[in-house]
Amino acid sequence: MRIGIAGAGVAGLTVAWLLDGTHESVVLETREDLGGNLRSHRITDDHGITRTVDLGVREVSLEAFELFARLARGLGLTDADWDDRPVTHTVRRAGEEHPLYCGSLTWTAEQGEAARTVDLFTRAAADWAEKDLRWSVPLHDVVEPLPVSTEAKRDIIYALPAALWGCEVTEAAALSARAVGAVFASDAPAGQVPTAQTLRNGMQDVARRLAAGLRTTELRPRAALRRIRRVGERWEMTDCHGLAHHVDAIVLAVPADVVTDALQPLADTEPVRRALSAYHYENLRHGLHLDPCYL
Repeated sequence: MRIGIAGAGVAGLTVAWLLDGTHESVVLETREDLGGNLRSHRITDDHGITRTVDLGVREVSLEAFELFARLARGLGLTDADWDDRPVTHTVRRAGEEHPLYCGSLTWTAEQGEAARTVDLFTRAAADWAEKDLRWSVPLHDVVEPLPVSTEAKRDIIYALPAALWGCEVTEAAALSARAVGAVFASDAPAGQVPTAQTLRNGMQDVARRLAAGLRTTELRPRAALRRIRRVGERWEMTDCHGLAHHVDAIVLAVPADVVTDALQPLADTEPVRRALSAYHYENLRHGLHLDPCYL
């Protein structure tokens, strides 16, 4: 079979990598660079020291995300390629001088009510996975019964995933509880700071290794997907250059708005397009401080 894949981020490249050698694939990517949300840049400071800065995915828990850990090992990454770093979070109310919460995802008694709320939330999240909670259950349904105040739920529990998913605090209640739990779940002993891992060469190294391992896959950077239509028993994917790619199956690993536009010619996709249109994107501006002394 010939597989059409839209998006050369970690999802699209992993699909191509898994299919490579068994099927032929063509990967359409908007940008020149591969990796999607894996975006690493190397900079040299005034002292001649070169560092890698990740603007997309910055860290991953190899313990919590076993599938990703298996992928990393399959790509030849070893323990020597990773650095451990403590996982901490800061929650601040607008207009208040001091943070409402600042610390790891576990607590000790002297840290107070805010830390206890975080600890309760992360341990409940671990329980959702243990009990195989359905992915369709919204966060609201499992958070509201927790024995903490309404303010603590709003300002801490909903605020943590809202910051990560880039939505309003009020919208976080509708997120999948299992999806949120996969990120924030913790059963670490009280007071122990959980760790995550960062790649010394930058997280984009995962994408580069995936691409380097492809043999029966055609990578087409700067060839954004524009349209999908049915042609007989096959599919036609048209890129931004007007080139048509005929495939037997399609994998869409691109943002929701790109999928919505590409599916426009297919009348039976209207419910999917309507659902995807609920996603909104904002541009981010990154600030990099080369001298943390004066941060």
